[in-house]
Amino acid sequence: MRYALLLVLPLLFACSSGHQVHPRHGVYHVVKRHETLWRICKTYGVDMEYVAKVNGIRDPSRIRVGQRIFIPGATKVLQVKIPIEDLTPSRRTKRGEMPRFLWPLKGKVVRKFSRKRDKRHDGIDIAAPLGTPIRAAASGRVVYSDDKLSGYGKVVIIEH
Repeated sequence: MRYALLLVLPLLFACSSGHQVHPRHGVYHVVKRHETLWRICKTYGVDMEYVAKVNGIRDPSRIRVGQRIFIPGATKVLQVKIPIEDLTPSRRTKRGEMPRFLWPLKGKVVRKFSRKRDKRHDGIDIAAPLGTPIRAAASGRVVYSDDKLSGYGKVVIIEH
C-alpha cells in the first residue's frame, strides 16, 4: 500500500500542474504591423487570456511583427482590421504655431489632477473601452503596463 501511494502521488502532482495542453484545432495567425493581441483575439472571437496562455505569452503588449500565434478553434486565418486613427501620424506643429496638448487616448476624464491636501492626485484618470489605443508623447517603448503599482490603478509607463 505504501509503495502504491509513492507511485500515485507523483502522478497526481503531474496531473494537477498548471501545464496547458495545446488544443488540436485552430490556425496560426502571423502578427502584422499595428496589430495587437487584443485586436487579433477580438477579430477571431476568442478570449485573449486563453490565447496568451496557450501561446506562452506572459505580456500581451509584447507581441512582435512576424510572431506566429495559435488561435484555438479558428478554422481559417482572418484579416485583422486596424482603425484608421491607429495609422494616422500625429499632427506636426508649424513654425510659429503654439503646440497643443495631444491626449494619450480618447476617453472621458473621470478624475482630475489635484494638489489639494485632502484630494491629492498626481495624474488624471481616463476611462476608455478595453483595447483603446494609447499614444505616447514621444517615441519609446512600453516598460510597464499593469495595475499592480499600489495607489496608481492601471498604468502604462513608457521609456523615452
